[in-house]
Amino acid sequence: MIRNSLEGRWMSPFNRKGNNMKRSITWGVVVVLAWLGSSLSAMAQSPLRLVFAAPIEGAAGGVSWSYSDIYVHVDSMDGLGGSWGAVVHHDGGAGGSWIDTPMSLVGHYGTHMLFYARVPRARMRFAIRATWSYAVSGMTTTRDYWDNNGGADYSVIVQGGAVDGIVGGNVGLVVASNYCRTVSGLPAIPRLCNQYVAGTLVVQSTAPSVVAGIRVTTDNWRHFTDIPVSSAASYGFGYGSAQVRVCRFEQRIGTRMTKPNRTAKFAVYFRDALGREFWDNNFEQDYTVRAGGTIR
Repeated sequence: MIRNSLEGRWMSPFNRKGNNMKRSITWGVVVVLAWLGSSLSAMAQSPLRLVFAAPIEGAAGGVSWSYSDIYVHVDSMDGLGGSWGAVVHHDGGAGGSWIDTPMSLVGHYGTHMLFYARVPRARMRFAIRATWSYAVSGMTTTRDYWDNNGGADYSVIVQGGAVDGIVGGNVGLVVASNYCRTVSGLPAIPRLCNQYVAGTLVVQSTAPSVVAGIRVTTDNWRHFTDIPVSSAASYGFGYGSAQVRVCRFEQRIGTRMTKPNRTAKFAVYFRDALGREFWDNNFEQDYTVRAGGTIR
């Protein structure tokens, strides 16, 4: 498969306050440290990235609300074991100190996990911190990874009712499903159907048109198909966003079968006005959605 690197545009392993990754190690058996170091050195990029932030603010019936929904992908780092936790590190408003809001694990999809938090403020600056913990032979190791928008932090703002959600990077998967849609067939084959992979992706763009889509394969990249989505099929989270577009895609991957049986692998792409390509390829592992399954 041909795909560009993510160029670090939405992932940064750096501390929000400086350029050194924080880590704390309880020193123990040297052989365990050697294993740990070799395993972590194999990681080519940070295992953390912001998917999108959707700030919402409004009022009705004398009741007002203001919050931000934030979604984050974390590489599951299969084979290394341990556990993950994530927090939204955000300003407290009115000049207050920065605080941490814990994120909840929405789901584990084999290669990656989805974390979510609702922060009770729609106007704020924030970064994401994910902490990996591992223990063996009485030795505990923790590592913090940051996505802080390249050191600039993320911002969500509300202006005159139009909400601007600043997403992490240029493109990212929101959700994908692999399903079978019934079609007319012979009476002897009542469950004849076509199989599809479909879903939603998010891009950060103020351009009048968006060139984005997915590159999908059902034979482990011997062959693949690019499925573009158009800006006409986009909407800004339904909140009138000038910065965020959410686009839908759908592709038939199997025809006239009695039940879905194909697994799809894919990556999400975005091309800007200068012709540059950006990819969300699930931390260089690609996304995989099996027949009848859904991933986020």
